[in-house]
Amino acid sequence: MVRPGKVVAVSNVHLSSGSDEDSVRLTEAEPLAMLGRLGAEGTPVFLTGDFNTLSHLDQVSDNEDELAVTRLLAAAGLRDSYREAHPDAAARPGYTFTPGAPHPVTEPDDTRMRIDYVFTAGPSETFESQIVGEIDNAATDIAIFPWPSDHRGVVSSFRVTPVDAPALIVATPRRVPEGGVVNVRTWDTEGPTWTAFIVPRGGGAPADALTGVRDMIHHWQRMIPISMAGYPPGDYDALLVDEDGSVLRRSAFTVAKSGARPEIEAITATVKQGEPVQVRWRDTPGDLRDWIAVFRAGETDVSRYLGFVYTEAAFAGEASFLPGPGGEPLPPGEYELRLMHDESYLVLAKASFTLLP
Repeated sequence: MVRPGKVVAVSNVHLSSGSDEDSVRLTEAEPLAMLGRLGAEGTPVFLTGDFNTLSHLDQVSDNEDELAVTRLLAAAGLRDSYREAHPDAAARPGYTFTPGAPHPVTEPDDTRMRIDYVFTAGPSETFESQIVGEIDNAATDIAIFPWPSDHRGVVSSFRVTPVDAPALIVATPRRVPEGGVVNVRTWDTEGPTWTAFIVPRGGGAPADALTGVRDMIHHWQRMIPISMAGYPPGDYDALLVDEDGSVLRRSAFTVAKSGARPEIEAITATVKQGEPVQVRWRDTPGDLRDWIAVFRAGETDVSRYLGFVYTEAAFAGEASFLPGPGGEPLPPGEYELRLMHDESYLVLAKASFTLLP
């Protein structure tokens, strides 16, 4: 348990699946190097997730791109907790993929890979790491029946030295309905009072404040609901302001237009075979794992997507990606783009495009 006023840094990722490691997963992993720098500065760091990539600590590959992600993370100072607890990869391979499929479905062949990890950095000491999964499998340390996933889990235990929390502010929800309320939560250990202002996005300063609270006394109440009634839809920042008027931290949120619904469109309605598909979206929920998938037109099986791209939690944006299983181009025909909610198969919006020879 971490005491109030102390912090550790926790992050989770899901890197893309597929065979093109160098251009996709390695690019996705590069920003994670900053977590190593945070650890080097004295903050305990934990990075978990499905990395869809093999480890250089487990094997040697003729294709070094297959191991590039874990080498990148190791060079940044992130440590593989399972390998810290079990350094002998031959004795304890720690396979996390695959138990087959969620119970009761089974597969005839058990693919054996370790692609799910718990990394750590900074003042943390790994003293145990175990694989959680299905019963009757030598890869499983902690068995659960029925096991609900096509990946096994990794549970690592640590001794950590937390650091003092910096001044923090967060505005929730990130997407506020027009006329709704934004909850401003703060943490500031300096000074007897704190001030929070709401300003327009784009470098808004305390002098540009539209509303907020001033000189709140430090006590147990660190959350203030602030009404956005009367303020137009758009992008805003919540500012935590020091007693001298300087901005300590800011947190972004958006006021959504009343009645706005998620939309996507193919930027180009016809695409030549082998060229990337360009897609634009707006008014999405902005959740971490919102994603856009390509399907054959009229496909009823939501698991049969032919490629995908994440929205990176952006409410609106554009992306370009090349769909196709195993990197192979799709055949000409009619296709659909479907906006899916937060790593689920819940379809929020659709758009059509044609793939030409």
